[in-house]
Amino acid sequence: MTKILTELEKHLEKVPPMYRGLATRALKGRCGKAGAVKAKCQECVGYEDVSRRVGQCTVWRCPLWRFRPFQKSKALIQDGLSTSTPAPGEGLEE
Repeated sequence: MTKILTELEKHLEKVPPMYRGLATRALKGRCGKAGAVKAKCQECVGYEDVSRRVGQCTVWRCPLWRFRPFQKSKALIQDGLSTSTPAPGEGLEE
């Protein structure tokens, strides 16, 4: 268990201070599901231009895509796919 905690601390040191609080709570299981999803999305976009990049995310195959924060309009989302569903092979950025 000590090795896991050490690795988590190293990981959190790399998180920008502005996002570290949520990341810490998420990793310790001290936030809700929405907070955990938001923390993962922030990490996924590299903590840069977060609201725009997460809101415009095209990685629709991600299991969290449907639940991501900062979506412009939930009305455009239907069964987890937007009205402009990417062609197969698109939206695979990592």
